[in-house]
Amino acid sequence: MVQDFKEALHYPVEGKPKTVYYFLAELKDPSAPVKLSDEHINYQWANLEQSKLLSGTYTKINDVLDKAEQRLNS
Repeated sequence: MVQDFKEALHYPVEGKPKTVYYFLAELKDPSAPVKLSDEHINYQWANLEQSKLLSGTYTKINDVLDKAEQRLNS
């Protein structure tokens, strides 16, 4: 995991508050299969701009993506 990077987003889900934390991690073995939990139906590797497009109308994630990019480039 990349040290010193933890971002939180807060939003309501079905009328209840939800907090999601985002961390940065390094992919050590690109050939290892991705294991999805029952909360997910798919995954996709994407660069920064593609990620922002994939977020659709949920633009709060763009700030987290920008902060992650800045951290990786520092």
